[in-house]
This record gives sequence, structure tokens and C-alpha cells, in this order.
Amino acid sequence: MAACEVLGHGNLFSSDTAQLEVVGVQDYWQNLSSLCQNLQNNVIFPEERTVQEASRMCRRVNATLAIPTTESDNEELMQQLSLFKEVCVPTATWKMWIGITDDAEDGVWRSLDTNERLTYLKFPLINAGSSYTCASMKADGFWDGDRCTNKRCTGCYLETTDFLYLRGLCFDSKFRMRFRIQKHINDRPYFRGYYDKVIIWGATNKRWLLVDTVTNTTLMWALLTGKENYPVGKHSWKVAKEVCGKAEDTTVLLSLAPCADHLFTCNTGDCIQPYLRCNFRYDCPDGSDEVDCGVVELVDDLQRELPPPGPGGSVLILVPRLTITRIAEVDDINMAITLEFRLTLTWTDDRLRLRHLNEKKNGTILTNADAEKVWKPRYQLVNLEGGQKQLLNENLMVRSAQNATLPQFNNVDMDLVYPGETNKLSLIQRYTARVTCYFELYAYPFDIQVCSIDLELPPEHEDYVKLSIENGSATYMGPRELSKYTIEWVAFGGASGGNQLSVEFELHRRQGIVVFSNFIPSAMLLIVSWATLFVDLKALNVRAIMSLTTLLVLYTLFANMSRSLPTTASIKLIDIWFFFIIFILFINIMIHVFVDRPGPKNKIFNKRNVTVTTGVPEQESVSLKLLQRYRLLGLPMVVLFFTVYFWTAVILSK
Repeated sequence: MAACEVLGHGNLFSSDTAQLEVVGVQDYWQNLSSLCQNLQNNVIFPEERTVQEASRMCRRVNATLAIPTTESDNEELMQQLSLFKEVCVPTATWKMWIGITDDAEDGVWRSLDTNERLTYLKFPLINAGSSYTCASMKADGFWDGDRCTNKRCTGCYLETTDFLYLRGLCFDSKFRMRFRIQKHINDRPYFRGYYDKVIIWGATNKRWLLVDTVTNTTLMWALLTGKENYPVGKHSWKVAKEVCGKAEDTTVLLSLAPCADHLFTCNTGDCIQPYLRCNFRYDCPDGSDEVDCGVVELVDDLQRELPPPGPGGSVLILVPRLTITRIAEVDDINMAITLEFRLTLTWTDDRLRLRHLNEKKNGTILTNADAEKVWKPRYQLVNLEGGQKQLLNENLMVRSAQNATLPQFNNVDMDLVYPGETNKLSLIQRYTARVTCYFELYAYPFDIQVCSIDLELPPEHEDYVKLSIENGSATYMGPRELSKYTIEWVAFGGASGGNQLSVEFELHRRQGIVVFSNFIPSAMLLIVSWATLFVDLKALNVRAIMSLTTLLVLYTLFANMSRSLPTTASIKLIDIWFFFIIFILFINIMIHVFVDRPGPKNKIFNKRNVTVTTGVPEQESVSLKLLQRYRLLGLPMVVLFFTVYFWTAVILSK
């Protein structure tokens, strides 16, 4: 019957067959269709407002501006208005707004809320009222055009299924929270609960009262000023009699609004979607959606000092992610590297209750105040050169927004609550640091250096917190080509895990500049020294000067190269290269000294009792033969053998 459907046959009580005893009342039969007539339920707010303010007021009580659709509706609304004709703009005949406008098309009146064209109009003439875009009802029930900036009374149309929620008390059922706005007590609308509570305007004390209708006792009164204000939205109430464990004279925050559980209630009574809450934008008219935006609900002070347990009370797992963003300098001399990197440690804390997480983004960054409430892992960078590091920035964020639950339905702020065990926390820190790296220079300039960023957890976390690299990552985001090196590989080192983390990366030296500045010039000097062996023996000055010059130039080249490398006692391949060429140039000089023109002082190549059959002196002939064998066979063979050995060693050293 309440749903206006066909009468059913009940199995508990039948009004057709039961014998009823009627005491103190009159009974009569009523046609079901008459009970289900769609009569408008209108409530008048007898305060003067602009049409925008009036529409907003109706929306906040879950209603719309009244629009009569039949003559009987218009007559009923006019009868209600007649009770306030001396209150609603007493100096004018225009009394109350009608929720219509012809702003889109002159003379075509449409609903302000639905934009539907009206089929029923109550203007005195067919074109009356079209000079203004708003309309109001006059005292005689006719409509007329009106300026939208004028102030009139407000008539709101309420659906029979719409209601408001009173939150902040201790109702044991959601149905007890429901309140409907009703017609007037003390010349103002009142709010009637479904059970035993009512909110009325107190005519004597001029304030809104929450009354228990069973005991006729005032439980609370609203701390509101101004007769035009209604207790819709969030307001503070003073306890007049102990209720819900609240002592007398204490202040309680209550909310009266049409917002369902999943919506946020502004202080004004407007409802917004939860994702608009605490999004750094004012979506409530009064900006109350950006108030009390703390994410972390603090349980106790110890939760920020002690590490949380892992799942089932196990060891807490920290998942690391280290990204090298830039390598600023590679200092070969001091064996140190200046770089920037971003370290992210991710974990869960099942002790936390989180609010205001953004489900439409990849995470929610916590404010400094919220970050101070959360336990954060501590660690130490262990391979810094002289402790040189600088924390550029730090953020603590919640990675996800999962498994949200609503608080208890009496809660004034129906903000979603997210459990800490299913929403991961990430500590993101960006550093610039100078780390040490032992350079193994044996294969220089074809060397590959493996350097690392090393950190470890403090000893007190040893049995409670550990690093796990299985789900972590190590990456490099900067340019691969540096001035002297290329970055070829970044990964977790073998020592990673437990309370240590090592991120290793390979520096491959770029050989181009070294080859062009050392190997090619030294090879060319070797060729020049070899060429001096073909100069005529009589030109001793030419041979000696050229040989000595090549040796001096080569040694200078070697000294300059040595100064660009760290001072180490170990022998490098490039040292062997230079030592070999220096030795060859020295031998060439010795050859030039001892292989000279024949004469009595040439003791090395002077043989007696040798019969000379040619026109060439005996000593000169022997010197030429030895010189030819050395320059054409001996020296090339030695150089070839060494070159094969050297480059084989280079390849094997990689």
C-alpha cells in the first residue's frame, strides 16, 4: 500500500476478515488511488534571498525550488504563502520565487534545475513576465517576471522519499539518523526525525533546539547566530542534557545534510564526491573540503619510533629502488665519483589508518606534519669520500588507495579509511654525493671500472628490518656517454640483502682520446726512430739528433700521461707500451753510436787478417750488414711480437 501497488494478501493480518474494535477514532474506507495522488509537498522558508541563494538553500535540504504543475498545486502553495504575506517582502506584491527561467529563450519558461519546458504557467497574460529572466509568485497566486537580484522568500519542493542525515550522535540504526523537513513550528520549518527526535526553532530563546519528543526534553541547542540561518550543514551544538556520553555544557559537532555515506559533507551542507576532498582545490563553497586534511591517523607516539612488524609479526621487508640520475664527475686522480641518485624504500605499516588518499593518481604525498607521525627507515651511506653528501629533497608518499572502508555511520566526516597493511609507503630521497671507487688501472686505457653506492641499515634494525632486492630495481637515467667514460651496466651487487645494499655500475673508458693522444704519437715516434736507421752512416749528426729527439718527445708524452692517472705502484699495460718503445728508441740510439764509420777506434766491428775483395772497407761492410739485418728483420720482428702480445693482453684483461 505504501508503494501504491495493487493490494496484496497478507498472511499476518487481513482487514477484510478481521474483527476490529474501533475506540476513540472514526474510520472510513478510502480509495487506494486517492491515497497515491502525486501532491506536491512544499515548504516555505520565510527569509528573503536572491534566486541563486534560494536555489542553494533548497538544494541543501534535499529539495528544489517549488514549481506548481497544476492549478491545485498552485492553489496549495498560495495558501501556504498567505501565512507569511506580512513577512515575505511586506512592501511588495512579489513574495516568493518560482523555480523557472526564460534566460535561454525569451518567453519560453523552463525549470532552473531540469531545464524542462513548463506546460503549466500562471502568468496573468500570455506574455506577461517575459521581460525578466526570473519569476516569482505574488500574494494573489499569479506569477510575474522578476529581477533575479531581488530578494524574495523561498518555496522548496520535497520528494516524499528524500530526507536528511543527522550525524554526530550515537544512533543505533541508520533509520534514526533520517530527518525530513516539515511545515512550520514557530513560523519556521522544522526537522522531524523518523523516531523520537525533532529539531525546532525556539521562539523564546531564538535558537535551534534538538528535542526528545518522548520526554519533551531539550537535548542540545545550536551555536548559530541570525534568524536566517538554519542548522543545515556542520555546526557546533551545546549539550543541554547528557546525551551519548557527552556531559552537559560540552560542545559537539553535528552534521545535518542530505549527503549519503559515500559523499563528503561541506560545512554549508553541500555534498561533493570524495575524490574532491583534500585535492588542493576549493570545491565546497566555503572551502571546508580542504580543512582537516591529515592523511595519517596517529595511534600513539611510539609508532613513529619503532619499526612496524611484517606480515604475521615477521621481519619488516624494505623494497629498495635506486636510480642514478646523473654522474657529474669521475675523478681518476682521487678515485672518486660525484653523482646524483634517487633512493626509494617501500614498506607497509599495518598500525596506520590513512585518509584522503587520491585514487585517481599514482600516490599521495604526505605533508611534513603527517610524515612526522610515520616511522621511516634509517640507513647510512658507507662509501662516501669524506662524508660528502647533500640531501636535495625528501618525500614520503602512500603508493596506492586500496580497500577503503567507511567509518561508522554516525561519524560527522564520512571520510574513507584505508588500512596501512594494504597501502604501501615509500620514502623517496634525492641525494648528491661523492663516493669512493677503487680504480683497477692495469688495462688502462681499455679498463672497465666497477663502482658502487653502498648503504647499510643501523645495527638496531638487524633482527627486525631487512632489505629485499627481489622486487627492487637499480637503474640509470642519465646520459650514457660521459666525457671519459660510458655507462654500460647498473645492477644490485652480490652483497645486497639483509642489512646492506650495494648498487654497482660499470664505467667503460672511452679509448678514442687516449689512442689518439698516446698510442698513435708513440707509434709514429717509433717509426721515426726506425727511419733513422736508413740514414747514411756518414751523417752521424743527423742520426743522433733525430734519435735523441724522438726519445725525449716520447718520454715527455709518457710523463704527461702518467700525471693524468692516480699514483700507484702497480704496472699498467700502457706503461709496458711506453717502456717497450723507450727501450727500442734507446737501442736505436746505441746502434747509431756503435755502428759508425770504420777507423782504428772502432773496436767492436774491427777484425784482423780479413782479406777484402771488394772496394768497400772491411769494417764498413760488416757494419752495414748488421745494420741492415737489425732494421729490416730484427726490429720489425720484435715490434710485431710485442704488438701481438700487448693486444692479446688487452683483450684478455676485459
